[in-house]
Amino acid sequence: MPIRLPRGHCQQCGLKLDNPKAKWCDLHRKNKYRSQKTGAFHSKSEARRYTELVALQQAGFISNLQTQVAYPLVVGNPPVQIATWFADFVYVDTATGNVVVEDHKGFVTPVYRLKKKLVQALYGIKITETRPHKKRFRDWN
Repeated sequence: MPIRLPRGHCQQCGLKLDNPKAKWCDLHRKNKYRSQKTGAFHSKSEARRYTELVALQQAGFISNLQTQVAYPLVVGNPPVQIATWFADFVYVDTATGNVVVEDHKGFVTPVYRLKKKLVQALYGIKITETRPHKKRFRDWN
């Protein structure tokens, strides 16, 4: 049976924490949506999507690939910036010449839905959402 550490200690490494109600230190704290940061990306699936887009750019299907492009959400008179939305990927589709604004989503939150509507209203762009590939296999036999 694992040893249960007292409150105020990290459950992974046993480090004494400043907050007595905390369970994890900064090193072992879990992400809210269980995604793991990979380099400059917020999740493994976002990093995988980036490699797919780099391959498409090298093949000539897309061009001018950019990551984490900021869109300030400014409303009202006088103008007030209420938030900033970051597009995961922005690129040009070489077949059509259109600029594609892409957001890779593992989980869609109500805040994201609101920001998506604000971006579409303020900038007049359509956000393309991509989802991670699920690796779930069932044996039907």
